[in-house]
Amino acid sequence: MPFMFLFVFSLPSSSVAMLNRGVRTFLFALVGFFFSVIFLPGVMIAQTEIEGEVTGEWNPEGSPYILIGNAGVPEGEQLIIHPGTEIRSDGNFRLSARGQLVIQGTPEDSILFTSNAEDPQDDDWLGVVFSVLIEEEPEISFANFEYARNGIELPFGIIHDCKFFNCETGILGIATDRNLPEIVINNSIFDGSTECGILIFNQARASISYSLFKNNSIGISFFVFGDQPHWVINNTIVNSEFAAIAAGMDNGMINVYNNIIYRSLQDAGFFGDFRNNCVIHIDDEDEEPMIVGEIVGVNDNGFSCDENGNFSEEPGFVGGEPFSYQICPDSPCIDSGFEDLEDDEDGTRREL
Repeated sequence: MPFMFLFVFSLPSSSVAMLNRGVRTFLFALVGFFFSVIFLPGVMIAQTEIEGEVTGEWNPEGSPYILIGNAGVPEGEQLIIHPGTEIRSDGNFRLSARGQLVIQGTPEDSILFTSNAEDPQDDDWLGVVFSVLIEEEPEISFANFEYARNGIELPFGIIHDCKFFNCETGILGIATDRNLPEIVINNSIFDGSTECGILIFNQARASISYSLFKNNSIGISFFVFGDQPHWVINNTIVNSEFAAIAAGMDNGMINVYNNIIYRSLQDAGFFGDFRNNCVIHIDDEDEEPMIVGEIVGVNDNGFSCDENGNFSEEPGFVGGEPFSYQICPDSPCIDSGFEDLEDDEDGTRREL
């Protein structure tokens, strides 16, 4: 040990200086590494560029997945997108599916589809497109879609607990076969659509419930043919620029029950059955509230209504910041639903 001690300290001064510089460099590098891991996690995020045929699994570890061209799941193949995954489009591209595309997030960890532009706009990319030839029913849940021409386009399927922000159209339902299953949409939010929150087209059928539509040009639009039934039940549709619900002639049997339609222009089109809705419109001339039909009596809660139970009263939103469109316990919409529908869990008539 004395020999080693003397050997170390008998090094030339220039060698000692080099040793000290090396130690300092190593320590600085080590400190920088730990700083980047602890304080700058974004520096180490991965990125995966995508185009062409896609299969397998996408997960947060590979996020964000960047569409640099059109991408699609081929017939007979599968792509699973896991919770927490982020997909961005770097141009006017689409993610399409002829095979099975699984998009199922969780309440704690949703899936995001958005534009990769620095200043994103509606119609920045083409959205997620399910082929009219798909065989398995898609179920899409807990996913957010932003700045797309159509957030989702599909012929049939189930969509729930999703959010659509600043798209041209949130959901485009389009089918060429009237015998296909319906499109079921519930518990979702449509905000800032420059055309429609939902557009149902051609032979598609839809059941839309328990969703919030706000600040859209049109909340829900039907441009379909034939006598298929459609259901619009227990939705809240507010601040529509042109119409809350729009439909043309020969648009099947559109059943509109138990909705709150608030501060929108007068609805246009034909409805098969329009019952027990709370409706406060803004007329484009005098901005005064308007009732849908002529008042002929009162409902079970004592509010004036037309012959189909539609009434015009302030719905009693919770409000606050951010604004909540839930209704207060003393809202006139409590227990004012259509009596032919199933009662609430407490055994009373449905709320709106």
